[in-house]
Amino acid sequence: MEHLNALVQGTELDGYRIEQVLGSGGFGITYLGLDLSLQKLVAIKEYLPSDLAVRQQTLNIAAKSEKAQSDFQWGLERFLDEARTLAQFDDPHIVKVIRFFRAHGSAYIVMDYVAGETLAKHVEREGQIKEEQLQELLEGLLSGVELIHAAGVLHRDIAPGNIIISSDGTPVLIDFGSARQIVKARSRALTSIVTPGYAPIEQYSDVASQGPWTDIYSLGAIFYRLATGDEPLDATARVPRDSLIPASEHDKTKGNYKKSLLVGIDASLSFDYKNRPQNVSELRALLDGQDAQATDNKQEVDNNAKKQKTSPQDPKLRSKPTTNAASLQVLHDKIQSAQKSIKSLVENFSLPEPKRPPTRKAENFSLPGTKQVSTKKQADTPTPHTKLSEFLTVTIIVLGALGMLATFIAMMLSSAGQTIAPLSDADRVREQGRETPMTFIPSMTAATGTTPISDEEAAWVQAQRLGSINGYKTYLAGHQIHAEDARKAWTAIANEIIDLQFSLGQLNLYFGSLDGIPGPLSQRAVNEFSDAQNLPRLELNDASESEIAAFTQKVVWRNSEIEDSVDAYNDYLKLYPDGDHYDDAQSKLAKVRETISNLQQTLRDVNLYTGATDGTANSEITKVLNDVREREVGSLPFTPLNSWNRNEIDQIATKMLNEFVFETKLLQACLSIMVSSIVRKNDYTVEVDGRLSSNTQRALDILTNHFGLNPISIYGVPAHQIVQLRKVLPGNGCSD
Repeated sequence: MEHLNALVQGTELDGYRIEQVLGSGGFGITYLGLDLSLQKLVAIKEYLPSDLAVRQQTLNIAAKSEKAQSDFQWGLERFLDEARTLAQFDDPHIVKVIRFFRAHGSAYIVMDYVAGETLAKHVEREGQIKEEQLQELLEGLLSGVELIHAAGVLHRDIAPGNIIISSDGTPVLIDFGSARQIVKARSRALTSIVTPGYAPIEQYSDVASQGPWTDIYSLGAIFYRLATGDEPLDATARVPRDSLIPASEHDKTKGNYKKSLLVGIDASLSFDYKNRPQNVSELRALLDGQDAQATDNKQEVDNNAKKQKTSPQDPKLRSKPTTNAASLQVLHDKIQSAQKSIKSLVENFSLPEPKRPPTRKAENFSLPGTKQVSTKKQADTPTPHTKLSEFLTVTIIVLGALGMLATFIAMMLSSAGQTIAPLSDADRVREQGRETPMTFIPSMTAATGTTPISDEEAAWVQAQRLGSINGYKTYLAGHQIHAEDARKAWTAIANEIIDLQFSLGQLNLYFGSLDGIPGPLSQRAVNEFSDAQNLPRLELNDASESEIAAFTQKVVWRNSEIEDSVDAYNDYLKLYPDGDHYDDAQSKLAKVRETISNLQQTLRDVNLYTGATDGTANSEITKVLNDVREREVGSLPFTPLNSWNRNEIDQIATKMLNEFVFETKLLQACLSIMVSSIVRKNDYTVEVDGRLSSNTQRALDILTNHFGLNPISIYGVPAHQIVQLRKVLPGNGCSD
């Protein structure tokens, strides 16, 4: 493996000899070394953060600038601190640190060399692995991670590329990322300090809470990859909408792994760290099938929320004590049965045909509005209609009481997670467009045509009308009948706030936790964005779910405009297929692709690229850019092409073309001087125009023929090789 800044083979360092490069990254280079005393192979890790420092010709490593000097030195001390910490561990699942030392202005850690292959290569070759092997790997890694956590150390970069499968099958953790994270938090210059797909969202922030749960997410991601065969989604791609397919629901895992294993993987991959196992012990319990009820409850919450995000931590949102649901269900059914019986009795009640009363006497007759004269006997003697009235009055009271009791029991069953089957005629009612329950609760005011509403229902209607956190909070402070619905509504709003917090964080306006709580930091970020964009300020505590979602779309679009990249516009179009800026996103995406196409053409012009100019980040141009990045450290961003800003792409294309023209002109000027001494100027003149044309090729042919050298073709020679071409010309007359 070649690396521009790497020590060359044979270099000796304090009793060790460099044999070859094993791997490299933005923070340093790892070599295969030989202990000259013991004649034993070792791994040597060199501190060389490529964004902060560079190797000089003397082999010394120096900071790139005065500004980077303090960050470089500070990071070097953290690098050595980590070495001291790791040296205390002696476990087969953690790479053993032998010693560390300073040299060449940097520092080196000497470790045992573990013969084997990385888990990344193993998975690439084997694909999805069987449950038995997965369990063995899991147990080994859990053992190592639990040990370092007990010592207060986080790995922070657990990924397939940082796990070696030794010759006997033992998984060994290597390349701890703790120092990288610490230095990154101090210096914004460092890039590529996380492994996408295996780093949780809190590792993308300098202020988010990190702990054992951070490494547990990475473990979950690894075993998701092993179980499903799919790469886990990058944490940043799981917001605002989480599209990660849970391992327990993945087609490739069905029937191949036990449920508790898949549940443990899913729990470890919870987006919010509070929903993950908080330590290895909790994860073991899930994997062993313990605490199954808690796991099932958690999965139900996750499925209801459609994504793994936490609800606001308010004491009023705590769940109610459980109820003997079975007993309540039986009682509820009996009450409904009694209701039906009494209702049927009322509907089928009939009176005997009354005897025709005797003809009234004239003195007993009265006109409307006059006083009716009746005898005492008539008043005291109850009629059949009087009996019916008394019967109905009592029946209504009894049914009302039974109805209220049934409703109360139904609410208790609902809070206990049970469902109440509606009465038999509910389907008929729903077909008529009514959604009201069919529980028969007669109202004493039915004769007036009005239905009274309780304070409880009035409070719930008001909470729904407001549709905000403050609205639901007010309801929960004094009412409980609709508490479960209030909690769900609050959680939905909190999830939207998490999306908003993340989007504001991408604009460097919000630096708090992704917790869904509309605290001062979140509100201040919203206000700053509103003021900058001349928008009305949004009060998070008083805003509805739809209002927050609409505001988030504005933030996402603004971030897309600033990033001005393929990924940014694609993300917007994916999140908002019917968004307010859909047409603008399509138009600007086309412009970015046109810029990439121009870059591809430039790379063709400078003889670095032979692929299509289609404006896509195809595999060929990706390889070309990686080669340039390795050859000329710092010349290109470390991020993928699709994430490059449009202006950035233009500048890179211009720079590459200018460098090519400059080097070509130097070659042509050199050839002009040398050829003029061989042929007369009038016979041939070299054009110094920066183009590798036939004119330049002819000058080169004259020179090689004159000195009896093999022909050299200038066609297809890239800029970085033109420099070498000048140096190998006869007499070295064209060297610097």
